[in-house]
Amino acid sequence: MENQLVIFADDTCPRFTVACCLLDYSTVCLADKFGNISILRVPVDANDDVEIDPTGSKGLWDRGLLNGASNKCDLLSHFYVGEMVTSVQRATLIPGGSESLVYTTLSGSIGVLIPFASNE
Repeated sequence: MENQLVIFADDTCPRFTVACCLLDYSTVCLADKFGNISILRVPVDANDDVEIDPTGSKGLWDRGLLNGASNKCDLLSHFYVGEMVTSVQRATLIPGGSESLVYTTLSGSIGVLIPFASNE
């Protein structure tokens, strides 16, 4: 059997991705050419399907709507920057602090997305 790439999960909205950054095992941050930054996560129940069929050949025949993947990613957050984002990186701004997302844009701007720490 030849090596092949199988689409495991996709998004319901087409995105023209320019930059991406992995946040954890099932979460990714994407930036598209229209100035949007989105954070997507593969659903927890979708991971069980891979363990049942590690070859991924089931995914070739289990197609969803419009020949898309059978699993759909969940949109966790979306932010409109206003210009094309060229890079996205995880970084800690303070030693020992929490991680933030640092992005740069086409015109040279640098921005930071910092998660809120809740005390609930």
